[in-house]
Amino acid sequence: TATEWSGRILGLSKTVSAPLTPTWFVTGNNISFVGDTCRRVLPIRLDPRVERPEEREFRHPDLLHFISQERPRLLVAALTVLRGFVLAGRPLHG
Repeated sequence: TATEWSGRILGLSKTVSAPLTPTWFVTGNNISFVGDTCRRVLPIRLDPRVERPEEREFRHPDLLHFISQERPRLLVAALTVLRGFVLAGRPLHG
């Protein structure tokens, strides 16, 4: 629940602070979520559908350039999804 982390630099007597914005990645088989964990988790299934995923080719090889070029259109699309969710009455996802 903290928003800032602080600690000592190894080998020095200096303490530093940094923003604390953790992201946890978990893998497993037949994982189940209980309690309020359900609303804090975004489960995904990664399946590249190829034998050698490291050799895949992507539609937008320079993704950061594509995003910077298409930012207005992508923002409109994201806000449209959120608007649809709100207009649907914010349905529970189960």
